[in-house]
Amino acid sequence: MKVSETGRKVYLGSNILKTTILKRLRIIGKTIDSKSFMIGV
Repeated sequence: MKVSETGRKVYLGSNILKTTILKRLRIIGKTIDSKSFMIGV
């Protein structure tokens, strides 16, 4: 039981980290795109 509980916690934690990293990468990508667009114009 203990092993399964810790495994679930680690799995949930990794999923949360992945979602947050993906969101940050998307925001960074959008800012870079907007900056490059402004420079191009």
